[in-house]
Amino acid sequence: MKITGSGVCDRMQYIDPKVYIDMNDGVVMEMYNNVEEMETFKGFHVFAIDGSFVELPDHPQTREEMEIPPDTQLKSYVARAKISCMVDTKMDFVVSSKIENQFVDEITLALWHLDDIKNKINLNNAITCYDRFYNDTEIMLKTESLDSYYLIRGKYQVFKKQQEQMDINKTNDATFEINLNNSKIKRYKDEELKKLARKQKRLQVRIVKVKLKNGITEVLFTNLPKEIASPEELK
Repeated sequence: MKITGSGVCDRMQYIDPKVYIDMNDGVVMEMYNNVEEMETFKGFHVFAIDGSFVELPDHPQTREEMEIPPDTQLKSYVARAKISCMVDTKMDFVVSSKIENQFVDEITLALWHLDDIKNKINLNNAITCYDRFYNDTEIMLKTESLDSYYLIRGKYQVFKKQQEQMDINKTNDATFEINLNNSKIKRYKDEELKKLARKQKRLQVRIVKVKLKNGITEVLFTNLPKEIASPEELK
């Protein structure tokens, strides 16, 4: 906006984009701390975190901002960024979002989202859902450290011994103690979580197997107690 003492445009003044971030944070806090009629699952807000890539204008400033390596004649690195959002699946409302360079992994961004909203929303009453890219005990431990809940679409090779034990016992719902060994901990991004994992040494994970309409068995990892969510409700 250009303004002079007489109200005529004179010089350009730019609004810091952080203003919009602060305004959005204020709306999120107001909604989740004062609005009672929000749609939930048994009183729990249901969130989902996921990420994707977005193409950017191939401009020197954009490439520098997104830490894109100097281009080559083969254009090995296109101008793009990684975006990640945390969405309230019941209210269709974004509560946290982040744009980073394309080399930032999705686990790091998910941890950032949890830290971003932990002082804005009561996570004791929250369930956060993830797809298979988030099969990681660091996400599980982080969520439990916030006294919150997770639901992750599992891979068959993750906690494989435990899943095989379920097949032997012919059960589709069981809770196991998972050892947090050094091979797991050394991959953690958060140094505080590394310390917590070494101190705690174990993590309880509920593994649930549900059959889909197409006949495929889906594996789910969660820390939700059975009295809160049955296998059918998790499905």
